Amino acid sequence: MSSKVSGKRKKKKNGGRNVQYGNASSLGLSNFIKKRKGISFTCNRGREKIAIREISNVLGDVFSSEKDDDDDDDVPKDKKEDENISAADQLAIEIKKIKEQSKKNPFDIIATGMDGILICRFNGETTPDPDEIVSSLFRSMIRDRKALFRECVRIYPMQVVTSATIEHIVQAARELITKYLPKGVKKTFRIVFRRTLCQSVKRSEVIENIASLVDSSYTVDLKRPDWTILIQSMKSICGITISPHHHAMHDYNVNILIRSFSESERSRKCTRGSDRESSKRKKRDTLASDHETSDEKRKLCEKRPRKSEVRACPTRRDAGAV
Repeated sequence: MSSKVSGKRKKKKNGGRNVQYGNASSLGLSNFIKKRKGISFTCNRGREKIAIREISNVLGDVFSSEKDDDDDDDVPKDKKEDENISAADQLAIEIKKIKEQSKKNPFDIIATGMDGILICRFNGETTPDPDEIVSSLFRSMIRDRKALFRECVRIYPMQVVTSATIEHIVQAARELITKYLPKGVKKTFRIVFRRTLCQSVKRSEVIENIASLVDSSYTVDLKRPDWTILIQSMKSICGITISPHHHAMHDYNVNILIRSFSESERSRKCTRGSDRESSKRKKRDTLASDHETSDEKRKLCEKRPRKSEVRACPTRRDAGAV
């Protein structure tokens, strides 16, 4: 009997997080993720399970830090000051909290069945902005000069998730454009469209329809835009985001970020090497000048007669004797 997941939904827990495995049709992605925020991750083929662990660990730390701040404010004073609780009661309270947190996970990781594509779906009514979470992760990696992900390559936020049809995409993009790109502002923008196993929409059609929604005061800049409209269509769903951080954060690509670290280290090494060579040259020049001065002094000393060779002037008595 083969253990393939073809028609049934299979739910597992990985690192304390709910992970759902299966293909897109069995999970019903069009109804499963619609009207919810999330983040899409891309990784190499065959490395999805390891990438799920990375995602659960990194995002778990992000959401746990936010929860700790909220919990500290919600705890009443009598419970903070009560220190006479026994160890067994404290253990029971902690176990209860862990169970409640496991039931109310802030996010779920969905293995979509597409090779190298994972989706993190946010749960709850009040969820943070996915673009702010992704940009904060890249800012921390730039600050610490250390990559938080080894398997994940691209990280794309999804502020709105809708069906992968031109009507739904235009409707969702119109709401975001009116919110983030007001009229009468002279700034630049660009549209980034990515498609994976989706033949229901065409690239040129999507870009033309969304560009027509943007006000004429905005100009197109493909290299260094102020705003980037990200559109990622995957089978039957499409995620849309309007981000001001996409270009500054290396297009949300971890490999490009790591490459920039290596290039900066090489430039530092080159500057250090050039400084060393310049210091060596200065030392050589000083030694050569010292050698020249020593040679000149030696030549001057050779021209002068030695004390032993200096003859005394003859006296008058000696001259008369001669």
